[in-house]
Amino acid sequence: MLERLLDRVRQYFFTVPRMETLAGANVLDVEGSAKLLRPHGLRITSANLCRDLSLLALGADLRNRYDVEANITFELRKRMPWWLRIVPGVHRAASARLTKAHLREWLLLELLSTVQLPGATFRRKYISAVILYLTAKQAIYQLGMPFDEVRQWLSKVTRLAQTVSEHEQTLLEALPDDATMSELPPMLQAQFDAAKEDAELFFSGEEYRAAYAVGKAVRRLIEVRERKLVETGSHVFQLEQLLSHPGRAIVLETSRELEQFQAFVLEKLREFQPDPRGDEMRFRPLRDASELRLARTSSLALSAVHPPLFWKRVADRGVDVREYGFIEEERPRAHLLIDKSPSMLFFGRLFKAGGVLFNRLLGTLQGNADVTFQLFDERTASEIVIDGPYEAQQVMTMIRMANFVGSGTDIDKALRSAIAGIRKLPRRRTPDHLILVSDGKAKVTLDAAECEHIKLHCFLLGGSNPELRSLVQQTEGVYQEC
Repeated sequence: MLERLLDRVRQYFFTVPRMETLAGANVLDVEGSAKLLRPHGLRITSANLCRDLSLLALGADLRNRYDVEANITFELRKRMPWWLRIVPGVHRAASARLTKAHLREWLLLELLSTVQLPGATFRRKYISAVILYLTAKQAIYQLGMPFDEVRQWLSKVTRLAQTVSEHEQTLLEALPDDATMSELPPMLQAQFDAAKEDAELFFSGEEYRAAYAVGKAVRRLIEVRERKLVETGSHVFQLEQLLSHPGRAIVLETSRELEQFQAFVLEKLREFQPDPRGDEMRFRPLRDASELRLARTSSLALSAVHPPLFWKRVADRGVDVREYGFIEEERPRAHLLIDKSPSMLFFGRLFKAGGVLFNRLLGTLQGNADVTFQLFDERTASEIVIDGPYEAQQVMTMIRMANFVGSGTDIDKALRSAIAGIRKLPRRRTPDHLILVSDGKAKVTLDAAECEHIKLHCFLLGGSNPELRSLVQQTEGVYQEC
């Protein structure tokens, strides 16, 4: 009796083609998939899903939804018993429910077909497809997130994951782990625990709810995976790292957006200083006849072949001579002021601020800038000097929620304190860059004269501040409302 009932249930667990076939494609079966996924602690047990994800990784197209629905309807009609078909309401309800159940897989595949699967080979793309499939399935069907929001976030993260540079990865790995980044001071956390409310979703706002849900889904998958992933350099690690906490992707995305502002670019000044004892050489136009001994060999050869033409070029200063000297380099200075008031915890502002810091620290890793960093609220914290990779990584560990629970915001006081500190430093030929990141709209009494030889940049995370905008424009800096 039980076996007959199970057979009756199994007849509704059929499969229909969801991906277009590729002639000669070597798709993975369950065994092949297990061999590929086992080192990463992942597993897919459905042969049809292995086939579909393989075709997706190979670039096959997804079948039209209406064709898939038609196949599902046909199979249901063929399998439903006669007595169920004669009861219209029951038949319609059962068909609708079973059709929806079979379309769940197609909808997830449709979502994955719109994102860029990280990886340069079929094997890597397949592993990425498995991770994204399992993540999207849990975020949508278990955590109740809308399809479109999950799609948008996964599209954004996969695009970032494909282009992470070595320096960016160095700083991303320096960020605290997921739990530490989200940790609140004990008293504040106790209030959320008492109210039985998720602190992450409380602060995320509508814009990042799906992102935090995806992070929760990835962390759940990591907790139950068959083995712990320790290959920190692998593309799987990089993808899961960006997905497991939205802060990392927000930091990286914000940093990339800043690259479009030419006024925000920090370029090292390189100048040639003539000196006969120098070990650098350049060519420059001849100044007078006494320098002819330093002329290019090709020019001197011309004097023997065609003397009139040679002397005409000398008169026209068309002859280049060698000049020795030294290359003097001067790195620009960037001073960051980041608001740590509690309002910075909302709507991803903390991590957008971290993205501005991240962008400037890349300049330090590349040897193109000297950076200092200060947090502020009503008071300005001690200055942190970042002049090498180790210091840059240490500063990134400060991007955590517990460090952004301060008091009110005094922008004017923070700016004046930073400018006073800049004035004590030896003046350089390039202007100093003073970068303010805040969500405050406090009054600013500074004027452009007080910012002489300083480029002021302001990234306002919410609202607007006309006084700051005017001041930034007068110093030829960047003003952006994020």
